[in-house]
Amino acid sequence: MLLKLVTAAAAATAGVVVALRLWKDSTQRQAAEGCRPVESLEGIRAQLPRDLWYPEGEGTEPIDAIWALLEGVLRQHGLDVWKHRFATCVWPGSDDQKPTCGGFGYATSYRGRGRRQGQVGFFNRFDYTNASSRPARCRDGRDVIVRVICIGNKGRTHLDILRKVAHGQMSLFSDNHALPLLDTIEFEDITFGLFPMSGFSLATTYKSWAQNSVGDVVNMIMQALEGLAFLHRHGIAHRDAFPSNFLVQWQPESMALGAPCVSQPRVYLIDFECAVAFPDGCPSEERVCVGYPLAGSLEGCPLDEYCRGVPPEVESGRPYDPFKLDVWQLGTGLSDLRTTIPEIDEALLAMINPEAATRVTASRALERLVEVLSSMPPRALLIKPEYVR
Repeated sequence: MLLKLVTAAAAATAGVVVALRLWKDSTQRQAAEGCRPVESLEGIRAQLPRDLWYPEGEGTEPIDAIWALLEGVLRQHGLDVWKHRFATCVWPGSDDQKPTCGGFGYATSYRGRGRRQGQVGFFNRFDYTNASSRPARCRDGRDVIVRVICIGNKGRTHLDILRKVAHGQMSLFSDNHALPLLDTIEFEDITFGLFPMSGFSLATTYKSWAQNSVGDVVNMIMQALEGLAFLHRHGIAHRDAFPSNFLVQWQPESMALGAPCVSQPRVYLIDFECAVAFPDGCPSEERVCVGYPLAGSLEGCPLDEYCRGVPPEVESGRPYDPFKLDVWQLGTGLSDLRTTIPEIDEALLAMINPEAATRVTASRALERLVEVLSSMPPRALLIKPEYVR
């Protein structure tokens, strides 16, 4: 999701900025001496923001300082944190450990080995949008995302939901599209989650460089709906189910190949920070929420600073169905897509019905798309989708 900056204490910010300067000087000095810097873990927590998560200050230096301080902590767990390169871009920074496949992100042979988008080399780049996550390379060459899940009790619901759906037996179901939680790391009062690095945002599948067909894109949308339907059956509403929180293993690009892609990428759902879970057996009339979907690092965020759109039922201030909110969020994020196939476009339009009572559920939206696609030959879907600006 698009997370907002949360103000940290001025003293903590000053400590972070000073720590960055000291770390830079130490790294440069020891690199010149031919050795790696060795961090002392004592006192690190006192230099980090107490809140979730973001420091004050302009530019990326305060954010990079946080992860510079944490390098020693994560190295104890076999993780080499990626380094700042420019702007909000980070990269491995060293070729000492070559990357290897983690099974969650791929390039296609069509795109090749270069460093452009969709090519193998592009996996050595990560552009962050906030301070809560950073890539790291494991000893075996797999790349993971290290994400702050909770600090103290703040974010505890997020962690509990991840442990329920993204870890353990439930993560093995084929219709569960939650990106797996591989492990957690505890440091003082901070809990980090480790997730596999995946491919590309669903939001880019038809409006950027990828030459995907309508068939490619609709398959991804159906997987996204399948993932939401799975969560809803288990009493969990995501509440930030915009396309940017769905990741795709690779871009199949059937239009470039001139034929439907043999293999289809799997779609994963991430960022459960705003999610809510209802206990088993909870009556449907009690499975409701009130107010904007603000939780975790966004808790207490002023409403005029909330960047996402909301449907009428959320703005009303009355109790609403959070499962219908998920459908609206995904549909709204896809509102600039036109497949030029009326039956498909009508099914997508039903997801953003302003009347929550008559808006389709995730399972019904999925059923409608399956019905349409099952009546069409694959070649009929080998057409270019339209992006309506």
